[in-house]
Amino acid sequence: MIKRYIRTRLIEPAVFLLRQGISPEKIAMSMAWGLTLGTLPVLGVTSILCVGVALLFRLNHVVIQIANWAAYPLQLALFIPFFMMGARLFGTEPIMRDASSLVTVFQSGFAGSVEVLGTTMLHAALVWAFVAPFMIAVLYRAIKPPLERIMKS
Repeated sequence: MIKRYIRTRLIEPAVFLLRQGISPEKIAMSMAWGLTLGTLPVLGVTSILCVGVALLFRLNHVVIQIANWAAYPLQLALFIPFFMMGARLFGTEPIMRDASSLVTVFQSGFAGSVEVLGTTMLHAALVWAFVAPFMIAVLYRAIKPPLERIMKS
């Protein structure tokens, strides 16, 4: 199931773009940035960040957004680990150890949950910012060779 998801959401669009003349390097870098930005533990900002990064580094807007959207399940899966790492790094008590603790935070009222989640998301985003450059490098090096092989065939 995961293999099919990756093939239909990432590989097939990338192969289509390769056949349109976009270089494997640009596609790989766009995918690496999109997947990495897609894991940022802050909801609602990744698409805008992808537009900014694509403009800044002259990456392919379509590929970076496809990769960003494909990373959404991974973003959800990484919320709790990033929240836990942020709490540990900043010496705070982790408010979310699982999904049920998130529900408890929201039951405490809107203002309180925004304050708690804001701090938690900030800490998690700072941890993500430390990890992101490594993710981009690893993903780029993993994605580029298969794209070059596809281009040669």
